[in-house]
Amino acid sequence: LQKQITEMSSFSIGLTKIIGQHSGVDDINRRFAYQNKFAANWRADMTYNWSERQRDLDQIQLTLNWIELEGKAQAAFTHDTVDNNTSVRVTKNNRSMYNDFQLNMFASRQKARSTSIESQKVDLSANYYATKYELRLQETSSSSGADFGTSGQVGFGSALAWTTDSMSFSRPITDSFAIVEAQGLGRKQYLTIPNGLEKDKILLENNENFVFSSLTSYMQRALRLDSTNLGISSHLEREAYILHPKYRSGLYIPLKVIKALLVRGRLTSDKPQQVKFAFGRILTEDGKVFSNNFFTDESGNFIIDGLSYGKYQIELADPRIQKIAFELVDSGESARAEEDGIAEDPEASEYELGTIKIEKEAGAR
Repeated sequence: LQKQITEMSSFSIGLTKIIGQHSGVDDINRRFAYQNKFAANWRADMTYNWSERQRDLDQIQLTLNWIELEGKAQAAFTHDTVDNNTSVRVTKNNRSMYNDFQLNMFASRQKARSTSIESQKVDLSANYYATKYELRLQETSSSSGADFGTSGQVGFGSALAWTTDSMSFSRPITDSFAIVEAQGLGRKQYLTIPNGLEKDKILLENNENFVFSSLTSYMQRALRLDSTNLGISSHLEREAYILHPKYRSGLYIPLKVIKALLVRGRLTSDKPQQVKFAFGRILTEDGKVFSNNFFTDESGNFIIDGLSYGKYQIELADPRIQKIAFELVDSGESARAEEDGIAEDPEASEYELGTIKIEKEAGAR
């Protein structure tokens, strides 16, 4: 029988009759329980058990529980009158998968009803979870009468993950893994791998890597990236991946950053009116349209934003004019400037193309 007293409290009464079919001894057990949640994260329980066959073993159990509302930690205090047993348990949970720790502590003291011998026990365990290793500490102490004993363990776990393209240290790997590596970042740029909580995100600078060490064979896992720190002059080749490892395998995912260039140049012609306020489009090396917004000013000057190193073509709207091919070559000056501490602004990526003279198609008038 259970009754809700208030929104925060309740009590229950139970009566159990045990028929001893094998032992031939019957018993009747009576139980009373009262529960009170007197705050948002506090709860108290009181339980009384009485057995007709063992009337001298009436049991009263008192429990006080505390639970942190977001699941960060919890604690419990318990007292049992049968063996005069009192215990305390405290748990601190790790909310983040990386750079966080978990702590468990249990302490108890009891006095045996039959021998009056006192005993104590303390258990302590702690785990720290880094991105490339795990640490574990465990300590146990116990005493009974004049006897005392203690034991402890310290553990360190790490792994070396490698594929044909890369290798890295990681947390212990139980099944499959994936190595992700940032490539092409500037000196002040980084990539972010979100992982639910703000403090749980992974930050990668240029040529840094990270190992997802807990993938499951043949199970898909989404990998999404945050590239907002790159600025307007750079973008990721891909913003998301689906990781799908085979049986006990490793994947290598290069996170390639493409530097976008602000290209300046000038078109010239024997007939100035052909380049004055000219317009057209930009084609990639394989003929695909990169942009339909190419235009010049009255002097033939133009600006193209968002290009990367490679080969392109300018196709003007005038069909009599040949396509204008040009190539953006990485001379390595930007990399050397960063090494010398000169390049402070990762968005300063201008490219001077110079002057290009246009030609008519063969047979055009």
